[in-house]
Amino acid sequence: MSETKEKIEGENLGGIYYTDRITGDSGEGTLTAGKIVFTDDVSLIGLRVAQVEAMHLKQDLVLIRGKL
Repeated sequence: MSETKEKIEGENLGGIYYTDRITGDSGEGTLTAGKIVFTDDVSLIGLRVAQVEAMHLKQDLVLIRGKL
């Protein structure tokens, strides 16, 4: 299930890519990923999970020593 890519590019929100190996052989295409995770779980190999920014989450105020 592994893919051979000619070029791997790192990008902050490029997603998480699961693989069992990376080789130096030239192939077709480009893999853009924020994180590469090595696994031996066959169901995960070749899977890419998109990442999103969490800036849309509501901030909570935390009371510290009786002050805001």
